[in-house]
Amino acid sequence: MYYNKPKIIQSFKFSDHRGSLEKLIPTSMDEGFETKQVHIVRNLYSGTIRGMHHQKAPYLDNKILKVLSGRIIDICVCVNPKSNNFGRCFRFEIVSNDDNFLYVPSDYAHGYEALEDNTSILYIHSNNYSNLSDNSFNVNDPLIAQLWSNNPAKILSTKDENLPYFIEAYGEAKNEM
Repeated sequence: MYYNKPKIIQSFKFSDHRGSLEKLIPTSMDEGFETKQVHIVRNLYSGTIRGMHHQKAPYLDNKILKVLSGRIIDICVCVNPKSNNFGRCFRFEIVSNDDNFLYVPSDYAHGYEALEDNTSILYIHSNNYSNLSDNSFNVNDPLIAQLWSNNPAKILSTKDENLPYFIEAYGEAKNEM
């Protein structure tokens, strides 16, 4: 099952006196989600922002992510101009001790901010990465700038700092949450 917008999905977790077992691909995603890559991303410092990343065809990429340690603000923005959700922003706060996954559809750019030191995230991708298909935009874009935390110590990669703004990459947005 695929969704047309980002969605928090409850994971299946079994616990008893020995410990627990948690299913990595949520049951609602079993059919049709082909896993191509699995990554763990470690963020050393609170204020680290990664994003807003997206891949265009033929490397469109659905993602499932889970915070393993720490907590994040995750922002998703629809970049498909043919969608009724084009330019629509979704903001999620996700903590490691909840049993949730975030599903990010392939027509959404996505980024997150680590709200704690040593935050780790598990990523499950439906496609391989191709830098030729990279179609990302700047995390400081006015469309989303107010959605990040108030932490003044933002840590960005040089690549992410130099990405174009949304309007340059995709066109005029609706800008609604």
